Amino acid sequence: MTSSAPLCSNPRAYGWVIVTGSALVTHCTLQGLYVAQIRRHILRLEALSKQQQTYNEAADGDEAPSAAASSEPFQPSHLPPSSRPPWVAIAREHFLAFGEGIDPEGYPDMGSGVYSSQLPYVDWFRLNCAIRMHSNYTENLPVVLVLLGWGGLRHPVMAAVFGVGYLLGRVCFGWSYLASPSKRKQLNGGGPLLALMQLGLLATSVLTAGELMTTKRQ
Repeated sequence: MTSSAPLCSNPRAYGWVIVTGSALVTHCTLQGLYVAQIRRHILRLEALSKQQQTYNEAADGDEAPSAAASSEPFQPSHLPPSSRPPWVAIAREHFLAFGEGIDPEGYPDMGSGVYSSQLPYVDWFRLNCAIRMHSNYTENLPVVLVLLGWGGLRHPVMAAVFGVGYLLGRVCFGWSYLASPSKRKQLNGGGPLLALMQLGLLATSVLTAGELMTTKRQ
C-alpha cells in the first residue's frame, strides 16, 4: 500500500494564508465602495436627476412624459438657448428611453462616457484616476489569490508575508494614485513593491509545484 505526503504541509500555518487572502478581498471591496462615493461626488448625477424632473414638469406640466411623447431632445422652453445646461438633453433622452432618472453613480459610464464628457478636466482626471486605481486592483487580485493559495500549500508563512506586502503595496498605490501625479512619481505609485510581492508569490507557487511533483510515494 502506498501513500503520499499531505498536500498542505502545515494546516495551522495555512490559516494565515486564508486570513491574508480575506484581507485582500476586504480591502478591494472597501476601495470599491470608496470609489463609488467619489463617483457620486464628482458626477453629481443624483442632483441632475432631480433637476431633470423639474425640467420635465416645467415643459410638460404635472404629467411625466412618456417614451412616445417626443423623440426630440429636451430643451426647456423657459430657458434661452445660451443658458441651457449641456446635460439636459442627455437626461431627457435617458428618461424617454427608460422611464427613469439617471443612475446616481453614473453607471455604465466608466470615466470616458457621455456623463463624464460633461465634466471639467480636473474632475474628469480625478474620476478616471479613481476608476483606474480600483480597476487595476480587480484585474490583478484573482491572480494574486490563486498564487497565494497555491504557494501557501507548502510555504504558508512565506506566502502570507508576500501577501501582506502586496496589501501594503495596494494601500500605497491607491493613496498615491489619488493624491496627485507628483506624489505618484515620488512613490512610483507603489508599483515596484506590488511587482516584487507578486513575483514572490509566483516563486512560492513554483516551489510548491516542484515539491509536489518530486515527492516520493511511500
